[in-house]
Amino acid sequence: MATTTAQPESEAGGGFLQLLYQGGELLAAGNVAEAKDYLERALTIQPDNEKGKNLLGLTYFKLGLFERAGHLYETLVQENPADPTLRVNLGLVYLKSNELPRAIHEFATATELAPDHTKAHNYLGLALAQSGQYEKAREHFVLAGSDAMAEKMSQALAAGLGSASPSDGVAAMPVEQGASSFDAGANVGESGFPSAAAYEQLSDQAGGWEGEASFDGIDGHPAPLGEQAGFDDDGPTQPQYERSARPAPVTVFPSAAPIPQIASGPSEWIPSDYQAASAPPLPPPSARLADLAPSLRILGQAPIEPFEVRPDLVLISVRGELLTRLSGLIAYGGVLDFKPERKRFRGRLTDRSFGDGAEQMTRAKGNGILMLDPQKRMFLATDVGGESAYFREDVVFAFEEALAFENGRLPSDMTPDLDLVYLRGQGQVLLCPGGPLRSVEVTSVRPVTVPLENLVGWYGGLTPRIAILAFDENGKVIRAGVELSGDGFLLFSSPLS
Repeated sequence: MATTTAQPESEAGGGFLQLLYQGGELLAAGNVAEAKDYLERALTIQPDNEKGKNLLGLTYFKLGLFERAGHLYETLVQENPADPTLRVNLGLVYLKSNELPRAIHEFATATELAPDHTKAHNYLGLALAQSGQYEKAREHFVLAGSDAMAEKMSQALAAGLGSASPSDGVAAMPVEQGASSFDAGANVGESGFPSAAAYEQLSDQAGGWEGEASFDGIDGHPAPLGEQAGFDDDGPTQPQYERSARPAPVTVFPSAAPIPQIASGPSEWIPSDYQAASAPPLPPPSARLADLAPSLRILGQAPIEPFEVRPDLVLISVRGELLTRLSGLIAYGGVLDFKPERKRFRGRLTDRSFGDGAEQMTRAKGNGILMLDPQKRMFLATDVGGESAYFREDVVFAFEEALAFENGRLPSDMTPDLDLVYLRGQGQVLLCPGGPLRSVEVTSVRPVTVPLENLVGWYGGLTPRIAILAFDENGKVIRAGVELSGDGFLLFSSPLS
């Protein structure tokens, strides 16, 4: 009879979670030094845990240990390069350390990833202003809704302060004492730039800050009440306890010939620091449910398209029928019925299931909206646009019922068969590739081979075959690929590092 041995609490994960929770509670209560001890102990158990690193980074920031905080947030950004809030956190560490070029880079990247991220625009404005780029700073204050700050930048430019567009992108003209209309002359630092106190004065007059802060803000900036347990203006922010990584943005490399819609449809990385659906782990004592609920709301209105890829979740709209997997489902609204879908060969349904376990494809019927947590996966919604295409079966996450489909198989004597899905007609498909999507043209005189793990699919008059890329010393296949010949386009992904 099999026996089991109890694991120590630290090995089973209970010790880690307890330390993480206690550290988070102490941090929320303002006991930062004590929180540091708990969180550092938690990371000795799970050193790669993102939630722990995020909390400890915030703790180091509050203690003024900016080098340590920067190291943690640099690691988090490398692991989640398309997470705008992590980049804002890292930018705040650089801003506090007076590393203006690096701060500007992180804030600017955050605004590119999330153009509506008002705090990223506001902090970018502050960093640009501190480097003397008042014109650019004013533009970002306008985007952030900080009208008072935008006006201060206009006054600084009118007074001849700074440079509107420094040649090196970050250099600033010295501020003459007494010349500033926002009293920078009384707060000029040794470098000739306005001191932190001057920018505290500016930011205090900026619009866009809401609520009361439960933590002391960086350089005096208050934090919005509804975001104290998420990303706030208090410097690097406290993570949700159920966050996951966010991958890099999708890049489609066009080939020499025009690429139809199927290769260039709208796309967006998911990730996911899923704050919208998760209640703050440590709500402040003063918070009321009536205040918290609106800030945590997911849906404002129903999506127009069947698939909407957001920075924090994926929405799938069902109006009649639609085929979709349910992995990552967190909730759905409306009246929906789900039935397992079977594979279809040569126009006929078979007794084989389309996908296995949690990745089973289902036929959703009714009217409603599915809300999915991306769970560190990239999603790409694209329109087939009347074309016909083959996709690797596990890459197809959902597609409209209007698209005709058949399942297929690319046989091989030396590797497992490759399962495929053939789609044709008018409609959209939601793909889940393993990384940024690429395309390359295949011609009759130039076949193309791609490793199996990188293959997404193809369209056009192409003929596939399994190609062996490498053997080990015993003759066992250790890497295989797919060779495509003919005329058409190959779709493949670059795996995440």
